[in-house]
Amino acid sequence: ILVADDEDALDPSGYSVSFWTRTEGTDGYSAPVGKSDSMWMGTSPEGTSPRFDPYDSANEADFFVADTNITDGEWHHIVYVHSVLRDVSAIYVDNELAASSESARASPDSGQPLGIGSKSDESDHYTGVMADVRLYRRGLSESEIDGLYTDVMSES
Repeated sequence: ILVADDEDALDPSGYSVSFWTRTEGTDGYSAPVGKSDSMWMGTSPEGTSPRFDPYDSANEADFFVADTNITDGEWHHIVYVHSVLRDVSAIYVDNELAASSESARASPDSGQPLGIGSKSDESDHYTGVMADVRLYRRGLSESEIDGLYTDVMSES
């Protein structure tokens, strides 16, 4: 688990998180990246599918979950994108749009640290392996996400 002090590492109005993961799931929430009271990227309560809450439960209806099961023990590329400028929050799995939500607004700026491998309060520990974790201060475009995916796939 890595917890980084709050230094506006992610702009609440636009950010992306990209990483490769391999997991066999968990019984409950699991957060590869989270900033308490601000943003939460993780898995569904069943621990099988990516879930995104760009407002960390500020409103119960603000989160959304992909239908893609990533608990097969294989490597998967996950990208969470939040862009107020483009009015969208999205989850990409293996270079495919897996879920999205329109009407994006700025994530709360909580002043909390950023957690990698858990939420910043060190809850919801991630139960998978993560590699090539990248944080961006803007919402990535589909062509940029494609580039991240194809660069790694062309090396294997």
